[in-house]
Amino acid sequence: MNNRDSYPRIALLQCDHVSPHLRHIGGNYPQMFAEAFPAFTFDAFDVTEGDLPASAMSYDAYMVTGSRHSVYDDLVWIKDLKELIRSIYHAKKKFMGVCFGHQILAEALGGRVMKSKVGWCVGYHAFEVLQHAHWMRPPYTEFKVLMSCQDQVTSLPPGARALAWGHQCEFGLFAMGDHMVAIQGHPEFTPAYMTALIRERRDRIGNDKAEDALATLTHAPETNVFEVWMRNFLASE
Repeated sequence: MNNRDSYPRIALLQCDHVSPHLRHIGGNYPQMFAEAFPAFTFDAFDVTEGDLPASAMSYDAYMVTGSRHSVYDDLVWIKDLKELIRSIYHAKKKFMGVCFGHQILAEALGGRVMKSKVGWCVGYHAFEVLQHAHWMRPPYTEFKVLMSCQDQVTSLPPGARALAWGHQCEFGLFAMGDHMVAIQGHPEFTPAYMTALIRERRDRIGNDKAEDALATLTHAPETNVFEVWMRNFLASE
């Protein structure tokens, strides 16, 4: 099912920008999400500039991007985004968080985010499915997703369900009720962009970890599992 009319219009809450010298690979975040999720139509909001939907009722679905910032940074736009997320939760609107979006959903609803003890997680990482939500069809028992993060969720919000875990990321995928889901990885990234990002950040990541991450990119998954699952998620009641 790829008919865009089958899905709600989505507010893409953009929490960062791709570096200008890397945009030739896949564009900025709105272009990356449009390419990764071709069934969906997005209206982008630059929340770093205070641009937010008027209320949680403005859209039927929301996606939150990654960011170079931490969800615990003392920035006005981060506080405003947390407040909007709490409103989305109470309004029972559909929500998907990616990386920073995964972390800010946890923090906004009572979880905790910290720098990970394992340091940077980069490249493809494998995750084992712990339990299947109704929209996780086909019911894969594991999946791989690109990652680029130092922060991780260390405790889930009250009432959250852990759906998948990895050896270096305990809460790789979690859900709140039937209308909110968040993934620590980056399903919108491509191996080409990930390669450029690792090379740009090699000094921060560390050479050995960067080389190990680059080696994972030679075995890219055949299917963006999360894109299939998100089509089911957004089409469900």
